[in-house]
Amino acid sequence: MRSQLIAASRVLSPDRTARVLDLVDRLPREPWGEPPGPAQHFDARVSGFGAVLVNLLWWGRNLRARDTTWALQELTCVGLSLATVPAIGRGSALTPETAAGIGVVLGLAPGDVLAMAGLPLPDRPYQAEPRADETASLLWHCRYLTGEQAKSVGKAAEALLLPVPDGAPPEEWNRVYSLGGVWWGGPKEWTAG
Repeated sequence: MRSQLIAASRVLSPDRTARVLDLVDRLPREPWGEPPGPAQHFDARVSGFGAVLVNLLWWGRNLRARDTTWALQELTCVGLSLATVPAIGRGSALTPETAAGIGVVLGLAPGDVLAMAGLPLPDRPYQAEPRADETASLLWHCRYLTGEQAKSVGKAAEALLLPVPDGAPPEEWNRVYSLGGVWWGGPKEWTAG
């Protein structure tokens, strides 16, 4: 699952992200095997632009519904249910906020995605994580990874996180996960533009 990789990569420094990219580029390409669920391809002629976006996520980035919802939440704070992703692919549930968020995950300019979809600007501006572009680029590089390879890359990315010092102010540290009472993450200076 790519959720480990997404969560860790959004707080890594550029040099640590480069180390993860180097690892990904050195991995051999292996056959994907059977997809975790039924293979779906959405027809844009029938379902519209939502089908294009979901096909780009599923087949262009190898992100199925669970990883897509995780990426949207982590990178843009757009929250979707697992059932909403295929619904978008079938032609319903595509909102301006969701289209803009999917654009961020794909590494595309959200305004361009909205224009291609024929959607107005969102009612409220979307908020992308500071390192969303780098994470989108990393997802592009990881598109050929098998599930096991993605899991190993996620673990390698997590190994580059630092233990957050006890009592560290929230405005100074990004926290990714807690294990045994210790938070792991990175200083916000890593992600400052």
